[in-house]
Order: sequence, then C-alpha cells, then structure tokens
Amino acid sequence: MGRLNEVGPKQSRIPQASRPEDGAPEQFPIGWSAARATMYTDEKKAMAHHFCQHDLLVKHNQNPSNTRETAATFLATAGTSPYMVVRESLAWIKANSSTYGQFAIMWYTPASLVAAALRDFRTENHHLRSAADLFLFPGRLNPDVECVVGPTAVRFTKLRRTKFTYSLLGAYAFDMASGKASFHYPEEVGIQRACAFLPARHKFLFLDSSKFEKKEEGEPGYSIRQLLNETSAVTIYTVASANSNTIAEDFHALAESILITTNEDEPIDRAAEEEGELARSPQRMFRLCVVGTKERPAENIAIRGYLRRHSEPRNT
Repeated sequence: MGRLNEVGPKQSRIPQASRPEDGAPEQFPIGWSAARATMYTDEKKAMAHHFCQHDLLVKHNQNPSNTRETAATFLATAGTSPYMVVRESLAWIKANSSTYGQFAIMWYTPASLVAAALRDFRTENHHLRSAADLFLFPGRLNPDVECVVGPTAVRFTKLRRTKFTYSLLGAYAFDMASGKASFHYPEEVGIQRACAFLPARHKFLFLDSSKFEKKEEGEPGYSIRQLLNETSAVTIYTVASANSNTIAEDFHALAESILITTNEDEPIDRAAEEEGELARSPQRMFRLCVVGTKERPAENIAIRGYLRRHSEPRNT
C-alpha cells in the first residue's frame, strides 16, 4: 500500500456559506451539515488525501504508482467526509490529468454539497468537465443534511440498476464491535440505507475518530455485513487515536464473525461449504485503513474470506 500519510496541521476549507465575511463578527455556521464541516477537518482531509494517493482509480491488485483507471462511476452519499473525499478526488484528477489523459467519471449523488463541488469544478476546469459528470438524485432537499430525503428519493434509489465502481459512505456514529452505522436525523436514514445497499466494486466508509466515541447513539442505519452483500470489498477509513488498539481488536473480532477466512492461495473449506456455512462463493475483502498521525502509527489490515450465513435480514 505504500507509506500512509500523516495528519498535518493544515485545516481544510469549509463550505463558503458557513464562513463569515472579512471584518464581520464571527458567526456560527447555519445548519447541521455546515456546522459538521468545521469539525475534525484535519482528519477528514487526511483520510481523503490518503484515499487519493492509495485507492482512487487504482486497478485491481495493482500498485498505486502504476497506471490508474480513467473511467469510473462513483456513488457519494451525504456527509462532510464523503464530500471532502469528492473534493480531494477532483483535485487529484486535475493535478494528474496531464499524466493519465482524459478522465470520464460519472458521479451519482443525493447530496447537494457534492453537486455543488462538481459544478464548481466544471466551471473552473471546463477542459476537464468529463471528469465531473453529475447524476443528481430527485427528491425534497433537507437543508440540514444537505441531501434529498423522503419516499421519492428512496424509491428512485432502490430502483437504480447501476453497479458502481466506488461507493463513498459516511455515518454519524459507528460501533466496530457490532459493525453497525447510525445517523443523527431520522429523515436521512432511508436514503442513506438505500445508497449503501446499491452494488459497487468497492465500498469505502469514512469515519473520523469521533464516530467511534458515540457508537451507541443515533438512528440505526446499516451494518458491514449488509454492505458486503453487494460488493467484493469494504474498507473502513479512520485516523489513529487513543482508541486505535480497541478499534483494531474489535475489527478482527467483527471480521471473524462475518467471514470464513482463508489464505490467499488456500482452497475453500469444502466441509464448511457442504454444511451451508458459506453464504455465497465469491471471496470478500474487509479492510481497516488507519491513517497515521505524528503521535500514533498508521495501520492497514485486510482480511479476506467468504461470507458466513447469518440470520441478519436481507438489504431492503
């Protein structure tokens, strides 16, 4: 994977609407999403930067320093972490367009912040507009979560037949022990679940370190097991913190509860298969990517295996 990036002191830019004018008295950001954009910006920037350096458009089983793919479909859900990843991805594409040539990227999203970032990129980089094609989901816009919500949006999303290259996900809180993500607003749960369950080659869940501190809070969303139903790989991104050891221990236990693990070249345990222990045959990969800081080391854990049969309900 190469060297993991460290969190630097530089703060990322927050959405324009939430910043006070020069010389004006300091104001609080308006709305939930704008307020969240000012929190843990170092960590969100670090995760997004590492994703661009090591995962963005990297071909399967290839080194990131080798050639990258130039055509892909992305699904980016609402949340300030996925939004930051989109912005950093667009900046990486701009910086590397002379090396890799023309990019053709279709971005699907229910999030207005993501749509605005794509619009700004196309306006400022007209020659790269094919890298920022936008498919915006329909529905009523909730100004707090900056996302379309309600039955129209959820129904439309569930009917999508697109298989995405990448899904960029976020959450309000996450319990690594159970593998379950939750959200703050009841209104957003439906669209977040519908997006998370859409099939993708690789699903990325971006969680700053605070998400693990309130793991039992919020409205139930989805589980890692449910994400793995419609993908071959799930990666959880976070940043090293005082809880890193506990998070890693819980990650290993969670992986063991979800996957029957094997070595890369080891054949499937036919006894387990005959007993109905394997849910389906394709191998899955469950990965924890911890971006390092100046105080704490980075860690990258990838576990491969086959889904166990669970009583957990199907994705709906």
